Amino acid sequence: MGKSSISGMVVTRTPLRVSFAGGGTDLSEFYSRDYGAVLSTTIRQYVYVTVKRHGAGFGEPIRLNYSETEHVNRIDDVRNDIARECLRFLDVDVPIYVSTVADVPAASGLGSSSAFAVGLLNALHIWRRERVSAAQLAAEAAHVEIDVLGWPIGKQDHYAAAYGGINFYRFLQSGGVSIEAQPFDGIIVAAAAPRIPAPLADQLAPGGRLVIPVGDLASQELVILQRPARGEGEGLTQRQMGGVRFVPLISRLAFTEEL
Repeated sequence: MGKSSISGMVVTRTPLRVSFAGGGTDLSEFYSRDYGAVLSTTIRQYVYVTVKRHGAGFGEPIRLNYSETEHVNRIDDVRNDIARECLRFLDVDVPIYVSTVADVPAASGLGSSSAFAVGLLNALHIWRRERVSAAQLAAEAAHVEIDVLGWPIGKQDHYAAAYGGINFYRFLQSGGVSIEAQPFDGIIVAAAAPRIPAPLADQLAPGGRLVIPVGDLASQELVILQRPARGEGEGLTQRQMGGVRFVPLISRLAFTEEL
């Protein structure tokens, strides 16, 4: 049997993410040979999850609302893979109502499925009166999607959704994940922005450099932004290294999806 739940409603808000570099190195096939590394930031786009005790007046003990509506009698009958396995994983008691909405459509490339898994697990833990860390939420969500469901994805989205903000994640051969201390000595961005995103420049350590293509969709310059070393003054210096052509960085910090 699961643990007793609170009597009220729980609502979680989990951020989506944009990766700057390292995508694919968070796959076990890669980091098991050496290690993986991803630099990403979360954005002001979210997945919202609501969990509460389902009313006794309804005919079914489990109701889910997302792009579809499910009315089922057993957790095993839930069609939504992530919801079903999260409910199973935490041995949740019924009746229960789960609802989710997001600021972007599914399959947007911003980690929405992993954000849903993190947000749902977070809501269920709170509903069960349990306090868990961001590390535990990320590990549990990754376990559900990768180990239980067998989806061929990496871990970066789960950790970005659980921790939030801009972070450098290192994926270890042991399967563990470390978050490197900020600020950074170097940041390389492999997608173009119309201007240098201030949150990236803010993460540079003294003497640190940011390399990023800057320009419009048709013409870009490779820019190196450098923060002075300690004792060498203040302010950032900028050098243009020549014309380049990169895919656009899709983010509120850069280009919108409509472009």
